[in-house]
Amino acid sequence: MARNVAENEADLLRDLRGRIARKLLQLADPKTGAVGVTQRELAEFVGTTRSAIIPHLTYFRQRGIITEVGPIVLLRRTALQEEAR
Repeated sequence: MARNVAENEADLLRDLRGRIARKLLQLADPKTGAVGVTQRELAEFVGTTRSAIIPHLTYFRQRGIITEVGPIVLLRRTALQEEAR
């Protein structure tokens, strides 16, 4: 039972990460990679809260996929596309 709950929770987290990745790809400027929305707006776009997306943005940042100095900027689109699947 506990294992099923943990697996379902992991699936939900992966699904949210994928939704965030897809939305970042949609919103990013094709030339600069800049995403002109706040974290709160991004959370609203994917149907969650800002606190729920923070760990996923941290995950992307730690892997060099995005930068969050000022606005979010996509650094590695192909890596983000993999997350979006």
